Amino acid sequence: MNNLLVVGFLAILSSTVSGFEFITEPEDVYVYAGETTTLECSFSNPEGAAYALNWYRGTTARPIGGDLYDRYSYVDPNYETSYKYDIKITNAQLEDDDDWFCEIDQGSQKILKSVTATLSLAMPIQSAFFTKDNETDYQPGEDIDFLYNEEGIISCTTTNSNPPTDIKILKVGDGELVELPLEEAYITDGSTEKSYNTMVTATIEKVWKKDNGYSLICQVEHLGETYEYNATMNVMYDPVINDLPMKIDAIRGTLFKQSCDADGNPTPSYVWYKDNASYSEQQQLTFDSAKDTDTGEYYCTAKNSLGMDTSSVMELTVVDGASTIAASITTVLFTLILARMVSS
Repeated sequence: MNNLLVVGFLAILSSTVSGFEFITEPEDVYVYAGETTTLECSFSNPEGAAYALNWYRGTTARPIGGDLYDRYSYVDPNYETSYKYDIKITNAQLEDDDDWFCEIDQGSQKILKSVTATLSLAMPIQSAFFTKDNETDYQPGEDIDFLYNEEGIISCTTTNSNPPTDIKILKVGDGELVELPLEEAYITDGSTEKSYNTMVTATIEKVWKKDNGYSLICQVEHLGETYEYNATMNVMYDPVINDLPMKIDAIRGTLFKQSCDADGNPTPSYVWYKDNASYSEQQQLTFDSAKDTDTGEYYCTAKNSLGMDTSSVMELTVVDGASTIAASITTVLFTLILARMVSS
C-alpha cells in the first residue's frame, strides 16, 4: 500500500512539474560600466502550482532587491502572479560580469533551469594604431612610409576593448576603394581586467608610385558601432630627372633660366655642374644677365635619401639677340652710307 501511495505522489508531482515552461530566457548581453541592462526570465504555470524562482550569478543564487542587492530589481512589480521575473541591473559593475540563469524550484527540488547567459562588462576601444612591417608604430593621422616597387606589411591594432573588435583594412585613393585580404585576427589580453587587444595584418604585395597619398583606413566594428582610423601612404622612391635640352642658347645681356626637374620622394636636393665643376646648389640655373663666360657644358644631379640621378649634358651658348644683331646691321649700313657721302 505504501508503495502505491509513493507512486501516486510521484505521478501528481510529475504532472505539476510538466506544467512549467519558459517563455523568455536570459540572453548574452554586453553593458558598459555604470549603465543599465535587463535579463529576461518568464514562464507559464497553467496549473497554478506552488514554486519559487531564483536568479543565479555564477553558481550562487542572488536575491533580488533589498539593501544588499539594491542594484537588482524586478521589472514587473507583479512578478509573482505574472510569472515575469525579468530583472533590471543598474550601475553595472565588474562583479556583474558572469554567467546568469534563472531556476524554478519546488521545495528542495530543482524543477526547471533556463539557458545560461553571459553578462559581459563592455569596455570601449582605448586606442588604435598602425604598425608597418611588424616594426614601426604609427598613430592615426600620420604618414606611413612605404618603398616603391616593394612589399608592404601593414597591421591595425585596437587596445583594451571588450568584446574584441572586428577590423578591416581599406586602401582608398583616386576614387578606388580596395579591402585588403587579412590574416587571421590575433587577440591578446589587454592591460585591464577582461579586456582584449585585437590585431589584424594585411600584405600589400607591390607598392606603386600612384599609391602615394592614398589613405589606409582601419575600419573597426565594436558593439554595433563603426569607427575609422586613417593614415596616409607615403611612397618613397629615388629621383629620376626629366630630360634637359641637348643644346640651348642664352641671349647675351638678358635673363636666362633652366630648371632641373626630378620626380622623387623625399623631395630631392639639386646641384648644377659647369664643365664638370660644381656650379650651383639651386634647382634652377639662373643668369641675371648672360655673358660670354657663361657658355659651357652643364648638367645637374638630384639626390634624396634613397638615391641620386644625373642628367644628360646640356650645351649652353651665349649668343647675340635679335636687337643686338639689328643694331649691328644698322651701324654697318650707317658707316657705309657715311663713307660713300665722304667719297663723293
